Amino acid sequence: MILSLCISTFLASLLGSLHCAGMCGVFAAIATSSLRPSPAERLRLTVLYSGGRLASYVALGAVSGLAGQALDLGAAASGFTDVAATVAAAVVTLAGLSHLATRAGIRLPRLPVPGPLLRFVGAGHRLAGDWPPAARATAIGLLTTLLPCHWLYTFALTSAGTADPIAGAAVMAFFWLGTLPTLVAAGATISRFAGRGQSFMPVATATLMIGAGVATISLRVLRPCHQSPSDSLIGTLLSTTCHGSAAN
Repeated sequence: MILSLCISTFLASLLGSLHCAGMCGVFAAIATSSLRPSPAERLRLTVLYSGGRLASYVALGAVSGLAGQALDLGAAASGFTDVAATVAAAVVTLAGLSHLATRAGIRLPRLPVPGPLLRFVGAGHRLAGDWPPAARATAIGLLTTLLPCHWLYTFALTSAGTADPIAGAAVMAFFWLGTLPTLVAAGATISRFAGRGQSFMPVATATLMIGAGVATISLRVLRPCHQSPSDSLIGTLLSTTCHGSAAN
């Protein structure tokens, strides 16, 4: 069910939002800063920044779901099913394992971030820095999706696994909702909070990635034919938990 996938995405995003605080907290603070730091003005800028993030996340989810749908349609011609979900799960699992290996001190080759992307994001932030507060907040929110963040793109892969643009957009909307409380609190408090969680959050997020990927692969092999293909990645964790509780 797409609902279970969205709820699980929200809960996982909420748990991993300290990672977002460490990476995006400074951007949130810049976006919501103003020469007139009244509560009303800060609220207005926060809404604009968050709205920009939501718009770009939903667009990313829709594009990812459409790409997954195209992959499934192409594979179906050769007799394969659920290819998008299986590929997405495998990539997420490998990414989680690589993060755990890095935390354990194992040196692995890193995929380079495309130079043009970094230059585009940097130029966008520099340009937005000279704009009025409202336009700056919106632009920084829109640019958030282009930041090289493994946690964000874990859920983009989840969206691709749904093989549906609407479901993919919904997944990313719930991902945004889970990050909202932490990023709204950006500033000095969030910096101290993120610092205390810095030691365990990379391991927690990597473990979630591995669990989501393995659960999806397992259920793709064993699931009955009537099960919806949108029950993938993070959503399968909730399904597994519910079925286990019912068995007990």
